[in-house]
Order: sequence, then structure tokens, then C-alpha cells
Amino acid sequence: MLKDYFEVPNKPAIKSGNVLSCDFTDHETFIPQPLKVTRATSSTYVDCNGFISNQIDDFARVDYLTEINKAKELQKPSLLIEPQSTNKFHYSAKFNEGYWSKNNCTVEKDVAIAPTNTLRAFKLIPDAGTGGNRSLGRSISSLTGVHTISVFAKAAEYKYAILRTRNNPTAAVAFDLENGTFNVNLSGANYVANSAKIENYGNGWYRCSMSIDPSSSATPGHIFSSVSVGITGNETNDFDGDGVSGIYVFGFQIEEQYYSTSYIPSQSNSSTTRNVDVINDAGKLGVFNLNEGTMFLEFEILGKRDLNQTSISITNGGSGNRVLFFRGNNGQLFQIQLKQSSSNVYNATCGIDREEAIGKFVKVAWRFVSGNGAVYANGVKTSQASTDTATYPDFSEPSTQKFAFAPSAVANSNIFYGRFRQVKAFRRGLTDSEMAEITNNIT
Repeated sequence: MLKDYFEVPNKPAIKSGNVLSCDFTDHETFIPQPLKVTRATSSTYVDCNGFISNQIDDFARVDYLTEINKAKELQKPSLLIEPQSTNKFHYSAKFNEGYWSKNNCTVEKDVAIAPTNTLRAFKLIPDAGTGGNRSLGRSISSLTGVHTISVFAKAAEYKYAILRTRNNPTAAVAFDLENGTFNVNLSGANYVANSAKIENYGNGWYRCSMSIDPSSSATPGHIFSSVSVGITGNETNDFDGDGVSGIYVFGFQIEEQYYSTSYIPSQSNSSTTRNVDVINDAGKLGVFNLNEGTMFLEFEILGKRDLNQTSISITNGGSGNRVLFFRGNNGQLFQIQLKQSSSNVYNATCGIDREEAIGKFVKVAWRFVSGNGAVYANGVKTSQASTDTATYPDFSEPSTQKFAFAPSAVANSNIFYGRFRQVKAFRRGLTDSEMAEITNNIT
């Protein structure tokens, strides 16, 4: 039974006060391992109370987005690792600035509590009258690559927010701010299929997003994106307003990504960049044993179209001797690899593909024991017998072995972006029953 290994108080691995982030287990003794975080810019995350908060540079983000509306004792936060991204909108939450186009609508500032728990939300009010475009938006040109537009919205007198690209061809998605659903009203050529998404941020707030391809616009590289009020949920452009009723809005973002990343506030008349999370350098106390052991992960990945290679490793700094959990370029299945002197001595797929891990936490464990390797995913053994019986050479166990969310402890590329609830290392191979128990995905 795993009782001896897991009924240990959850000690923070990142900084004091975190309930759970990324912990390491050394056989029967729990040893919290510090992680080196390099980002050099501040960034946002959702705190344990469900509000967007700011984390200073070079500190890990323990994020509670997936735990919003759960009781505190049931919350399972996760370590958030994201790529570099830039919010190309200026004044991302100051809609009264002249930077923003207000077409047949008005905005009232500081009228509601925003997702940041501050009185900074605006009310978007369509003008009285019949027909016409009533929207808050901004035109941006010289765009390359797929971009994702997102905005936080909350129902007021009306309950729909419409995200729209107004240049031909037109795309429009209506988001229901009471039921947390959406409908694609117009899917022009610049709309990336199946990209619309609505996320519950608590207190009536939803983050609404869709991805667009500016190369498919009538003027390539140009997008006029906007948010407007929906009254019936069927709007694509024209609708009537009364000059009083509206919805609440906050935090408009456009970024060159296939999915929306954490909110990047732009406070001034310029775009704002959040640097990539580089998290590595754990395990200096000799936690790892590459001659025999078990690694365990509980994670989810962030976006449907992240097709770059992503890797997690235990390594002595290079790529010659290492344990690697990865997904190759354009690959679907996650794989495990054990390498000695730059030669592969163990390869297996883990039975989890990219689609299964999008927005849903999965559990994977792999045992590297000479002649008795195994991989379990969500409680089921998935590896192949031909690789399980491989005989491993004797690894040295230098004090320099480290853990990294990258191919090596010094790499800044092929980083594994996602959310991680647990990362555990054992200095022995767990039994089959223990591996089935630890990866059982009943949470």
C-alpha cells in the first residue's frame, strides 16, 4: 500500500504558504525541493480566494483557476508554467481611454468589482436606438500568426457578450454570461475552428475567448476585434439598445497564441509582455536515483494547438544521461525515454495523448527498473512488454542530478507548458499495485 509514502503533510516546495505546488518524495521521507524560477517579469495568477493576483518576477505561480467555487479544504492548486506572451492591446482595462473605439456605445468606469477584487470593472452600454454596430474595440495591423482575443465579462441587465472581428470576413461568438455557454454566430475564414472558449472566474465573471487568423482577413495582417452587448444571443452586428442597460467588462487581451494565457495587464499606451516561465534546478540534495526509481506526474496542458516538443527531465545537466517525459513536435502521444551515454535504453508511450490532457488533469507514473519497467496512466498499465524487460546499464549517481520542466536542467527551450498538481520522485520502483493506486484518476 502507498499509505507509508503519501500520508505525509503537504509541505510547500515553492514558497511558504502554498498548499500544494510541486513536491518530491525521497523513498519514505518527504523532502520538499526548491525550484529555480526565471521569468524576470511579473505575472498574474488566480489566488486561493478566486481573484486574479500579481506575482513578482522569478517566483512560481501556484494557481487556483481550476479550483474556483470549491471549498478551501477541497482545493488542489497547481503550478502554472506558460510560454512568453504579449498583450498587444494598450490600456487593457482602461476603456475610457481614447485608444479604444466606442461605436454607438458608452462605458462607465469603476462601477463593479473586477476579477482582481478591485473596483475597476467598466459597464458597456449600447446607445438607444435601432440597428447599428454598438461595440468597444480596437483595430490592429501587421499581425502574423494565429492570435487569441479574450475579455472578462459579467452579466448586468443583459446577459450576452459578443466577441467579433469586424473586418471582412466577419467572425462572431456569443457568450452566455449566466449559463457559461457560447454559440458561434458567424465563422468567417479568419475564425479558427473550435477555438471559442468560456471559463468561469467566479463571482459572475467569465473569460470569453476565440482565436483568429489575420492572414485570412480581407487585408492580411489586420484585425478589428471588438466586444459588444448581446440581448438575445443571436446577434452578429445590429441590435437595439436603451442607453442604460449593458454588461460589465474587464481585461481585454490579444496575443499571438492558439489559446488564451493568464491575464497580462497593459497599464499604459504600449503593449506588455510576460516572459516565459523557466522552472528547473530541483533535486540538488541527491533525491534522484537513475539506477532505479519511479516518477509520477499529475498535470494538464494548456491549449489544443500547442504542437511544439515539450519535455520534463531528470538529468545531470546535459542530455547524455537522463529520464525524459516528452511529446515530440506535432506528436499526439506522450512518451517516456531513458537515455544512457546518449543512447536510448528504454522507450515507451504512456497511453495519454495530447487531446486527453487539455483542460483535464491526468496522472502518469513510470518505473525504471532493469528488466521490470512499466508505465501506468490513469490507473491502467500502458507500456509494452518489449521495452519493459530492457536491461539498463549502471548509471552513475552524481550530486548534480536535477529535475527540470525542460529537456535538461539548463535548457530554456522545449519547456513543458501546463499545470502541475504533483511531481513525485521515488528512489525505488513502485509495485504494479502501487502504480495503479497512485495514478487512479478519481479526484
